[in-house]
Amino acid sequence: MDEIEHISPSSPPIARRDPLIGICLGLALPLFVTGLLLPAISLQQLFLFETSFSLWEAMFGLLDQGEIFLFAVMGLFSVIFPGAKILLGGWLWLHGQPAGRRVERLIAAFSLASRWSMLDVFIVAVTILLVEGTLISTASVQPGIIMFAGAVVLSTIATHRLHHAVIVRKTPAA
Repeated sequence: MDEIEHISPSSPPIARRDPLIGICLGLALPLFVTGLLLPAISLQQLFLFETSFSLWEAMFGLLDQGEIFLFAVMGLFSVIFPGAKILLGGWLWLHGQPAGRRVERLIAAFSLASRWSMLDVFIVAVTILLVEGTLISTASVQPGIIMFAGAVVLSTIATHRLHHAVIVRKTPAA
């Protein structure tokens, strides 16, 4: 028998006890979308030519160049995992249903995967360091990467709190 079934239907919803989850996810969604679409990095060559691109443009630029593996990795860790984490967390928070084993495993998986969600931020930081090392080019961080990083941090906080709420909810009171 599933341990979660011991919760009576009249008990309060698991995630609604923590309004911080809703606040974090409510802020994370627009930050995530704008973070993907706004310029994330600007590159300037010879102080004359400047190019800015968003994470979304960079991802599809990889596809245009035939870099299918890198496109898939970036899509998985930049769009699918963070987006699914925000949407699943929001759905659970809004509906506040006690979580079964399947949902609990999903929350645990997203909690684990959230450690990799900052992969894009790391790649942009390394790119800036590499470009700054050349004499003819400069690179700068743009608002997109800051918003994306904010969305990842907020959704990670919400996911960890949601995971904690599910685990605490499952544990029988002494």
